Amino acid sequence: MQLPDITIISALSQNNVIGLNNALPWHISEEYEHYLSIVKGNIVIMGSVSYAIFGRDISDSEVIVLSRTKTYSEKNVHVCNSLENVLQMLKGASEKVFCAGGASVYTAMLPYTNTLYLSYIKGEYEGDTYFPQVKDNEWQCMTTKEHKEFDFKIYERQRRKNV
Repeated sequence: MQLPDITIISALSQNNVIGLNNALPWHISEEYEHYLSIVKGNIVIMGSVSYAIFGRDISDSEVIVLSRTKTYSEKNVHVCNSLENVLQMLKGASEKVFCAGGASVYTAMLPYTNTLYLSYIKGEYEGDTYFPQVKDNEWQCMTTKEHKEFDFKIYERQRRKNV
């Protein structure tokens, strides 16, 4: 069985910040509602910090938490202690799969990703966690939708890595 298409979804500032002190450095309800409308009911991969931030709001999704130390008792939450275990769990999945952070999970999943859903928050923010660098020549922007406080863009990979 093959892996399903995997989409990374993230909000990032103009200076690539995605977090500060294990939280988002902005509060933009329109962007957060947009994020929830996309991931709800699908498979969502995230690290334990991201799960602590967003987990209660995506309880109707299948959540895979990539963690070597955490355990959870919530239904629909599965813990994998390695990337290999995550990929094994995804084989044959029929739902959409989203990777929702944080930085180390994005970095690990990027080679397996075909699509990026990125909300660019207008402005620069102080932060301690950054979205990984992606090579511009590997991605093409397919859609842009402007909002008051953010721009939402969808990118597709131009050449698929053999992984």
